[in-house]
Amino acid sequence: MRGESGMEHPERREPQTMRRGFEYRDVAGNLIGRAEVELDDAEVEIPRDGKEALPPVRGHAMRSFTLRGEKDGQPTEVDMLALANARGIKVIVTSERQDNYDYDEDNLRATVPPLETPTDVGVFLHELGHAEQYGEERFHKTGDLYGAGRKLARGVSFEMDALKKAVAKVRDAVPEVADLLTDDLLDEFGAEQSLILEERAAANAVYVHLLGARAKEKDQKKHEELAREASEARMRVQDLDDELQNLISEFHIREFVTLPTSILERDATRRAFQWARKVRLEAGIDLFTRHVAPDDPSMPRVSECGRSVTRGMQSGHGESPEETDLIDDLKRALGTYGADSLRLRHPHKPGDIGITPTVGRRGAKN
Repeated sequence: MRGESGMEHPERREPQTMRRGFEYRDVAGNLIGRAEVELDDAEVEIPRDGKEALPPVRGHAMRSFTLRGEKDGQPTEVDMLALANARGIKVIVTSERQDNYDYDEDNLRATVPPLETPTDVGVFLHELGHAEQYGEERFHKTGDLYGAGRKLARGVSFEMDALKKAVAKVRDAVPEVADLLTDDLLDEFGAEQSLILEERAAANAVYVHLLGARAKEKDQKKHEELAREASEARMRVQDLDDELQNLISEFHIREFVTLPTSILERDATRRAFQWARKVRLEAGIDLFTRHVAPDDPSMPRVSECGRSVTRGMQSGHGESPEETDLIDDLKRALGTYGADSLRLRHPHKPGDIGITPTVGRRGAKN
């Protein structure tokens, strides 16, 4: 065939079906269940957003995913796409293990691991949990804010105009927490932060001056005295850094601006647990059982979210954990987002019990 440019192109063929099978076993070697996966044989490439220097993620589009097991002496099977993919989004199974997996609403596509272990199935369910969220009106505002506060939260201090805009968006999306960081509280935080930053700048200037004076001093006794003074000045700068971080913690600034991400991550994990429990109850396949974890190859470190559990696994077990389980891995993954707790408190009411926003729960009202 010829394209519009006149160049010849080979005839495009329809993708063929490629089949993969896995046995899931516990740490003692007992069979948990079997997986049968049908994929397009044509490999696709997915660019990494904002990571042009890294190679694209490669994988295959899923056609079907069946778990087979036994309950009460009878064979069972579960159509995993029918269970968890009501929206019919495209699922890409990566050819190699990645540092992150994700759900992309713009392209209606989930990227999931190779499905070699029960935890891989948990990641698959977690990403489809994100897909299901976008089909529910109550998550529209929080969905739009996914990841928005994470870059802001990484800073050692906060530019107040940007912080106020971020906080206003969170209040609109999660009205239950609006009273925990009001405009008055933000102004109070901003004033205290400004004082600390001013004092830190002055202390740092003293430190830099003393370093320069010490470098020029020829007299040994004066040199030692300047070194001592410089060390004290450096400690003062560090004390002010600690004071600022304590202030940020007191006002729960980072937790507040990243709250929409935390809510969505916790909810996606909750959905994954619910689907996994349904598989256990109805088919006798216990995905929660401790199992041998796969060896992860050396991967480029991708810092941005992908809503994956891989970093959670690594932080809990090291690069190649010997054994793991779905619950621990997904919970550790929440910790990588600071989403292992949603309890926020008023900065001046430490005795309050805090709240857990209900927008991330099924059946909650906006």
